[in-house]
Amino acid sequence: MTSVLVIDDDDDVRAMLCQLLSELGYKVSAASNGKLGLEAYQSEPANVVLLDIFIPEKSGLETFHDLLRHDPNVRVIAMSGGGRHNRKEILELAMYMGARKKLQKPFTSTELKSAIEETLLMPNAKPTRASGEDHPNTSSSPAATP
Repeated sequence: MTSVLVIDDDDDVRAMLCQLLSELGYKVSAASNGKLGLEAYQSEPANVVLLDIFIPEKSGLETFHDLLRHDPNVRVIAMSGGGRHNRKEILELAMYMGARKKLQKPFTSTELKSAIEETLLMPNAKPTRASGEDHPNTSSSPAATP
């Protein structure tokens, strides 16, 4: 069974996502902040991580970076409602870091399902800036080329 880890600090949004994902047939786990989300992934990796960008303890981008360090193949879907921040820019930054998909809140159940299905079809070891920085052998700089 495909597993999804939901990391979102909004209790109502997290509960709604967990219920919806369960109804769609996914095994679901959840965390209310970045620190707990990272711990949950480290103890039981999920096939997909649905990660809110604006969360406490560790920001979503910090959490994403730590997830990549733990597992360069982690499949993250970044999501944000934006609040007073420009959600499009922050979601683009997450994509630059290696997020597989992005969702702007509010999104529909159809958009969520499609994002997860598309993410699951993507190959592992997607090159990312964050993982490349931690793994010098994957660098594309001229100094690394023989």
